[in-house]
Amino acid sequence: MVWNGTELEIAATTQNINKPLFNWTVDGKDAGSGQKLRQMFDKGEHRVMLNVTFDNKTLTANQTTIVIDSTDGVSVRDTFASKNQWGFQTLYKGKKYGVKGAMVSVDPSAPSEVNACGYLTSKALMAGDYTWKAVYQGKTIGSGKFNVNYSGLKPRSVPLHRLFIESP
Repeated sequence: MVWNGTELEIAATTQNINKPLFNWTVDGKDAGSGQKLRQMFDKGEHRVMLNVTFDNKTLTANQTTIVIDSTDGVSVRDTFASKNQWGFQTLYKGKKYGVKGAMVSVDPSAPSEVNACGYLTSKALMAGDYTWKAVYQGKTIGSGKFNVNYSGLKPRSVPLHRLFIESP
């Protein structure tokens, strides 16, 4: 998922394939033949398909890319990840999505961007109370509190945070 007006780069990686040939299509139309696809997408949902041909064989990979211009429907779910770490997952309309550019901060640490799958694990934390905040395109999309207790993590609150804003 990307914000409208953002150029997206998608790269193909191969292993044990000799002289691969790449063929990208976006919404059924030819989009390139390199190992990387760089493209600006219009707002909406787009199907990206990659065919890799080698030794008279073809492998296919598909990806759906969603382009949005509003934070409506974007949220973050938090949960414990390990004995001394907390995890965060971006969601779009209640489903797990990687939201490029979503940032999560756990006080007192600086914000970090979620990975391509929309997940982020905090750094190792000392025992104590913590607050977190998730921001996307300048808007808070989630926040909460949790407690690290070395006998196990005990959430103070583990709500699903959503922020819905009407588009102008």
